[in-house]
Amino acid sequence: MTGRHSTAGLGRSARSVLDRNTVGEETTGLFLGLIEQTRRAEEAQPLELTLSELATDEFPAVSDTDEFPATTVEQEEEQHTGQHRQRRQLPAHHLLPLLLVLSVQAGLSMRLIWSNTVFQDEALYLWTGQLEWAHWLHGAPLPAGGGALATYFSGAPVIYPPLGALANNAGGLAGARILSLVFMLGATVLLYSVTCRLVDRRAAIIAAGVFAFLGVTQNLGAFATYDAMALFMLALASWFAVRSAGRWGEPALIACAACLVLACATKYSALLWSPVVIALAVLPAPDVWWKSLLHGTRLVLYGAAIALPLLFLVGGQSYVSGLMFTTLTRQIKGSTPALVVLESSYNWIGVLLILALLGFILTLSAGDRRVSWLCGILVAAGLLAPLEQARIDTLTSLQKHVDFGAWFVAIAVGFAASAMTRVNPAKAWRIPVFMFCAVLVFGIPQASTLFTWWPNSSAMTKELSAAIDQSPCPCLIAEGNVARYSLPGQLSAPSDVISSGFEYYGDFTSQKLLTGIPAYQAAIGRGYFGVIEMDGAEDTPVFDVITHALDTSPEYRLVATIPASNQQQPFRIWVKRSPVAVRRLW
Repeated sequence: MTGRHSTAGLGRSARSVLDRNTVGEETTGLFLGLIEQTRRAEEAQPLELTLSELATDEFPAVSDTDEFPATTVEQEEEQHTGQHRQRRQLPAHHLLPLLLVLSVQAGLSMRLIWSNTVFQDEALYLWTGQLEWAHWLHGAPLPAGGGALATYFSGAPVIYPPLGALANNAGGLAGARILSLVFMLGATVLLYSVTCRLVDRRAAIIAAGVFAFLGVTQNLGAFATYDAMALFMLALASWFAVRSAGRWGEPALIACAACLVLACATKYSALLWSPVVIALAVLPAPDVWWKSLLHGTRLVLYGAAIALPLLFLVGGQSYVSGLMFTTLTRQIKGSTPALVVLESSYNWIGVLLILALLGFILTLSAGDRRVSWLCGILVAAGLLAPLEQARIDTLTSLQKHVDFGAWFVAIAVGFAASAMTRVNPAKAWRIPVFMFCAVLVFGIPQASTLFTWWPNSSAMTKELSAAIDQSPCPCLIAEGNVARYSLPGQLSAPSDVISSGFEYYGDFTSQKLLTGIPAYQAAIGRGYFGVIEMDGAEDTPVFDVITHALDTSPEYRLVATIPASNQQQPFRIWVKRSPVAVRRLW
């Protein structure tokens, strides 16, 4: 993870943003006619969920009133002779609002894809994916035998990185980022389907819209990391969970467990939302409480039966260590105060949390405890990431983690929307207009800020390439992952690049093994590195020590100072003064 992070500008005023961004008004204007057309075909339905309705694995029949028809013996016989197939097909005009949401979501993320160069995390995962493919296809060795990657990755390095590398080979960095967009569009479709099943179609389109237009959702849809894939798999697990109470209950329950395990393997922190998925399987079930509890118990057992053999038998000790170190027993605390973490979370998903809390309050008066419990759990899902990261005092990856909770919170927003649109059906169109505008007004500038807080590295990599031509590696590079990804021809071996904080050097004079800052000082004094690239935003204490050692060493000369695009400290590149033979130190 890099040290570059800034939350400045995320709380811009709505008035100034509206002057610069008219996307919200144009989008909600298009929704108006479509939602009003759908509304006229619907009759008011009570907020309470009829939980027995959730026992079927089909969409409700599409009729003039769009409600579950009275069931007779003859109708049930017709359903089993083929009529039920027509019930699963929605008229095209019912899907137009969803297609419009997906189009806008794709456009909002696409504008970011080409707006900045590769981020450190993106470069690490895509470079790792290339190593995995080279190992599988050609037997190329992995760093430290492959186990080192699993010990510090916060997700299995054999799942997303190879998939991202394939997309990168097909379309470059843009191809890998578009893969994430596909996953995020899929998550929105699944959110629509789950909310449609739990509430109704009006609530579903509003839930899908407010999630899709969030700044953090736009950001994940243009970010080539494992987060989008993990969120999609978590959404797919939720989709199977709500269908596990129907005719295909047991197969759906097994599929839910498999998807949940894959989501957690892709990104270990997805474990945080596993109880929410289990709740989606338990609470909508129309059985008595002990049968519902048994339903959830079977889901847990299926998940354990899939996960434990994979973790201990296939993954081995390195994966167990990685899971414990990065997630379950994480001891690394940051330096960001808890209040700052909570404030940043509120800036990103606060609008959704307020609307979802309103939905929870409305369900309390509906008289169905299961609905109230479910809505309350969905609201709590949005608080899991902020509270956990406030506990460890870090903002690292918070903008990605809050979007996982936002997916579940959006379902609770659907409960609120369903109730509010029935207060005055004639003016129900104002509800989605207000919600979409509120999310877009803050989401568009937030996504832009999230995608520009790391510097553009194109000029730096160009100068670095020229420096490596002058003096061969090993190289000490602060932006090590970016360099490996951007210069694969010059930095092909893992040992070519040394990033601060990970490598150790021996001091032959004293016969003592040096680590950390003394190691860097000794290596610079002996002219070990061919090229050195440093920038103060990566690791300020190490940067200050290394630059001081370079200023006093006759072995190196400064060849380039490249300003950072985001007004942070510039990139600086040094090379050895003479091409003397380099002696390895260990």
